[in-house]
Amino acid sequence: MNKSIKNLFLGGAVIFGLAGMAVSCAKDYGDDIDALNEKVATLQQTVNTLQGNIDAGAVITSVTTNSEGAVVTLSDGKSFKIKNGTNGTNGTNGTNGTVWTISEDGYWVKDGTKTNYKAIGQDGKQGPSGKNGGYYKPGEDGFFYFVDADGKETKTDISYLAAAGITAVWTDGELVLSGVEGAKDGKVVINLSSELKSLVFMPKTYVDGVEAMDLSTFKYAPKTLDKKDSKDEKTKVGTDSVSISPAILAEYHVNPANADLSYLKEGTSEGLSFVIQPNAKKIETKAAASKDFNAVPVFKSFKDGVLTVEVKVTGTAATDDLLSVIALNVKKADGEFVVSDYATLYTTDMDELRIADPNAAAKAKFGKDTDEHYRRTVNNAINAADAEAYLSDKEVWSEGEKALEDAEAYCDTTVKFNSTLDLNGVVAAHTFPAVNGKDRELTAAELKSLGLEFKFEVVKNYKIGQASSATPMEEFVTLEDGIFTPRVYTQTGEAAIGRTPIVRVSLVNTAETDVKKNVVEYAYIRVYISDKDPEEDQPYDTEIVFDEGFGFACGKADTLETTVQYMNEDIYNKLGMSKDAFHALYDTFVPNYEVKDIKNVGTASEEINGQVEGTHIIRWIISNDEAWENAGKKVQHAVAYQSSNNPKLIVVIVLTAEVDGVKKEYNVEAAKYIDQYWNGTKTNTRYNVSVPTFVGDSIPENCVFVNDINSSFVTWTADEEGGTPGVLKLDPNVTAIEYFFCANKQHTVATPAKVGADAVTYEIKANGLELWATMDTLDATTGKKVKATELIATIKNGAEAASGDNVDGSAVDPVNTITLNKESNIAKILLNTEKLSVAIGAKGKICGDNGKEVKITFQGQDHFVADYVRPIHIADKAADNFIDAVDYGEEGSYIRIEDLIAPYDWRGRFFADYENYWGFYGPFKVTVDLTTVTCDLKGMAPKVPETIVLEVKTAEEMQALVGEDVKLPETEYGFLTYKNNGTGVDDFNFFLNVDVEYGWGKITKEGIKVPVKATIEKKD
Repeated sequence: MNKSIKNLFLGGAVIFGLAGMAVSCAKDYGDDIDALNEKVATLQQTVNTLQGNIDAGAVITSVTTNSEGAVVTLSDGKSFKIKNGTNGTNGTNGTNGTVWTISEDGYWVKDGTKTNYKAIGQDGKQGPSGKNGGYYKPGEDGFFYFVDADGKETKTDISYLAAAGITAVWTDGELVLSGVEGAKDGKVVINLSSELKSLVFMPKTYVDGVEAMDLSTFKYAPKTLDKKDSKDEKTKVGTDSVSISPAILAEYHVNPANADLSYLKEGTSEGLSFVIQPNAKKIETKAAASKDFNAVPVFKSFKDGVLTVEVKVTGTAATDDLLSVIALNVKKADGEFVVSDYATLYTTDMDELRIADPNAAAKAKFGKDTDEHYRRTVNNAINAADAEAYLSDKEVWSEGEKALEDAEAYCDTTVKFNSTLDLNGVVAAHTFPAVNGKDRELTAAELKSLGLEFKFEVVKNYKIGQASSATPMEEFVTLEDGIFTPRVYTQTGEAAIGRTPIVRVSLVNTAETDVKKNVVEYAYIRVYISDKDPEEDQPYDTEIVFDEGFGFACGKADTLETTVQYMNEDIYNKLGMSKDAFHALYDTFVPNYEVKDIKNVGTASEEINGQVEGTHIIRWIISNDEAWENAGKKVQHAVAYQSSNNPKLIVVIVLTAEVDGVKKEYNVEAAKYIDQYWNGTKTNTRYNVSVPTFVGDSIPENCVFVNDINSSFVTWTADEEGGTPGVLKLDPNVTAIEYFFCANKQHTVATPAKVGADAVTYEIKANGLELWATMDTLDATTGKKVKATELIATIKNGAEAASGDNVDGSAVDPVNTITLNKESNIAKILLNTEKLSVAIGAKGKICGDNGKEVKITFQGQDHFVADYVRPIHIADKAADNFIDAVDYGEEGSYIRIEDLIAPYDWRGRFFADYENYWGFYGPFKVTVDLTTVTCDLKGMAPKVPETIVLEVKTAEEMQALVGEDVKLPETEYGFLTYKNNGTGVDDFNFFLNVDVEYGWGKITKEGIKVPVKATIEKKD
């Protein structure tokens, strides 16, 4: 068998098996369809990836099964699983399935074991052409069939299906997977050639469990006219029903997905047809399809294994208990046919249609805010009002003496006497009845698909005036192809002004050849011929943009006013009217006028400015809350001046301003940093321990880290107006600051992630006000390391911070503090690594209102970093030295421990000069490690000769050794003593490791240099 198969396509076969699954008619299909689509999508994803690899040149190298399904492996080493769950019971694993292949010499091979069942004929081809012996072929029912030399097939009792799991039968032409859960008949067929095998309709709708195409048919009762071109003209509604079915697109999965469909030509039906059952029974016969019912497919595209055809339907499909079903039939290049599964044509009725003005709603014409349906004559004659129309109280055919002077009020649109009007631009088809008070307008594409178009004609015999001198309105219009051109009989000119011709507009079904059936709807457009452009009839709109925006002040509203200059130049002069004439005509002020897409913010009023002879101005006020809601935004408010006698006469003024007095976000710029408190890039500030509260202070409880967070920044001072003293100088309205540990940044600052081999993790709690750390610490009782979690730092804001953080109990001002926990062993460990940092964020409060919170950034970042400075340091070199060969107890034979470590604090102040620091930074405990002492004696370094003795002695021990007559210096921590070995020596140094425990933890100092001066009696 040739295993070098160049193409493997699963798409059509997989979808075929799943899409054909039966659906119960007695339930809701939504969940089934969703589950089905999900399963199909999962398989299709596998298929698409597999397809891409094979298209790139990969071939199948093996097909195996396991307890979950089948695995197809390609020559590029990639494998693809078609899962089937597990074949065990209740989710437990079961046994693998079975794979059948064909050996090179033409025999069936089961799971790698060759059988004696012949698989191909003598000429090497599978099929009845082998005449010198029969062969076995797998049947649809799971059994092998024996095909004799004459091609006769006989069923055997040999089943090729596995007892459990998937069975894979891999031949030169296809890979068949049986036992696939969810597939039709449990079978998935994977074709290995490009010859079209099958088609499967891709449904978007199910009707009673049947795959369906939605026709969205539009039905209408045809309309004709009675007593046309008279004041009694009326629309007659026919009793027939005409259906219009727009072309729809149907999609079919093609098996295999790479099938050769080059014989199909785009835009034609060549090679395509539908197999039609116009009246398939469901239960009993009720409404049959029309005799002229037919469906024609037109090839549109073939891409990614999906064939798309346009379905052109004529006539009426069956309804109620009959179904009209169709199946796509493809005639292949060799003349054979491939037919898809059947789909029903599901008919849904569109709503009625009305002819409307598409521009009416946008312009809020006549002060209304609904779609304008032009007037009809379905219920009454043309000389009566139409209650369902936009001008519901005005008849189209209006006669009488008052008609001319009131003419415009009875008209739907306007055209200037020396201009033209394209009526196609003032008509639209709207669905009816309205949904939620709004009709849906059909798009141009929808109208075209339905074959509908508008036609226009002038209504004749409409005359205005007394009978003896009545003037026919049709003499004032020429109408061609929807273009309305005013005229005066055979001329043009101003005599057309004030005339009101009536245009009859019809919505016509162009596919219907019977003129008695082709009109969907009639309506009327009465046109007013004006002496000015239609735009001039629209409201006069203007906008004033205030250069100075709205400010913001706590508890106060803000006001903007139009100027006298604006009212005169942009209102009165623009309209060519005096102030008095304007207000006499536009005598009504509308303080809240509704304009589309404008939200009226604040309140407006008209005020009389008494200082300028009663000039009118407009005052606009927004409240504190409105200003906050729109902080940093543009706000608008529309007002209007309107005529009480003629509401169509209106001047709309849109007030526009920025709310720039307050913001929702403030940035602390570099200029607001106090330089000396920051590093060069102003990213890190430093937090130091408190200084002694008085000269000589030796109280360790006063040695704390309680830091004023505001101290690194420029803040409001008490002598400055507007701002709150001690608060970041951002905006006077930001009256309080709340700081917090920035959780999403704490792990990125230069904080130790390890102390030695011990990992440290951090957590923010209490709404950002507490910083906790977890690490291994030494248990004082057991001496073993245990994991501990401790609170290491706390932020306090506002009254809480002001409640006595100072040592003397006085209030802290400003009221934002961060405190390092002196009770935390972990805090002390981290502090003495000299890497402890915290990320601090902030938010502000506007006017002290918790509901008005602003974001605060620091040079554009959501945090700044504070580095903690270790309180004390141990000197690298002892403050004293040894002298070789002096008497024991004499100066030079000992060094005080105080002088050995020679500590100094973060300010560089040595304890030797400030003795009280031993208490302030204490208590102290010093441990000298004599087991690790080294020296720089040549030939011995770094080891110390055994003949040299270094010892640590308490003050009492030392005094006892030297006797009471020797006066030793005072010491709290003892002495380090030195004894020589009786041999003269030059200057050299010891190097010692020391542990210093103090009030803020422990410092391990390595390699303190201790000088030894040369032997005092040494001779050259």
